[in-house]
Amino acid sequence: MKNFKKKISNSFDRGSKFYEANANIQKIICMELINFFKKSTIQNEKIKFEKALEIGCGSGFMTNQINQLKNFKKIHLIDISKKMISKAKKNLSKQKFSYEVEDFDNFKNYKIYDFIFSNMSLHWSENFSKLFFHLLDQMPTGGSLIFSIPTSIKFEFDSLEIEDHLFEDLINQLPNVDFLENQIDKEKFIFLSSKKIFSEKFKKPLDFFLNLKNIGANVNLKKTKTNFFFLRRMNSEITINYNINFFFIKKITYNV
Repeated sequence: MKNFKKKISNSFDRGSKFYEANANIQKIICMELINFFKKSTIQNEKIKFEKALEIGCGSGFMTNQINQLKNFKKIHLIDISKKMISKAKKNLSKQKFSYEVEDFDNFKNYKIYDFIFSNMSLHWSENFSKLFFHLLDQMPTGGSLIFSIPTSIKFEFDSLEIEDHLFEDLINQLPNVDFLENQIDKEKFIFLSSKKIFSEKFKKPLDFFLNLKNIGANVNLKKTKTNFFFLRRMNSEITINYNINFFFIKKITYNV
């Protein structure tokens, strides 16, 4: 496993202990992703799925919600964190679930699942564009993919305390997904998307970064070291605005 993936694995291992109590915004976004899927015209066709896969399952929260929505025969969960997988096993006790500690960039069996879903995980990919088109290539005809992904994080706070760019320097670069709709083949895929901003408030900036640490999402993938000490002297309330994109993609039968 490459060094930066090892950092991600270790970070989420540490965060697994406190994930459930602190992943509030992730759960809200998950429910919005499911609502987006339910409202789509594809959902109204009452398509039956057999085998599902969750990419980056964390504690298993989304699998639990999906299982209530659709009657899958089998749901397989993968995550890079061994301790997150252990957490998911405790939360999902039914026999229809199976688990695997695996980096989704290296997963080999996407083609056997007719429904793939992921909430707030794919931005941890080593190369999001490469992963995305690999998923489309591997999907069976009739297969579907739904996922949510953050594309930017904006901060609202008392600008007199500190310069804005110092906060941006603390956040990893997020994927640009604007190219997806233009590059996907509309004769092979049905493509639906939506955007929404979610907000979360903290009493002070340091609380936000401590929350990231508590869920394991604080790993810094930038090459330069980051200095957090300036946060300790900031005491004003801060609002975090997450720009989230939602996608539903279905591989359809077409005439050559």
